Amino acid sequence: MKVEDTINANEKEPAEIKAALSSSRPPRVVKLKGLWKGLKVDEADLAEAKKSLFKHASG
Repeated sequence: MKVEDTINANEKEPAEIKAALSSSRPPRVVKLKGLWKGLKVDEADLAEAKKSLFKHASG
């Protein structure tokens, strides 16, 4: 790929992203179709997930 092609692609990409984000279409729902069937989640699992997700949050 030429440098000019890369520059053109990089200039075009933000407009495409902006158009996709401003779309009035609802987001597509992807069904997992039983991927986690039978999975048991308890309070300890939720607490661990929250701790992991918010480990850098202040407060």
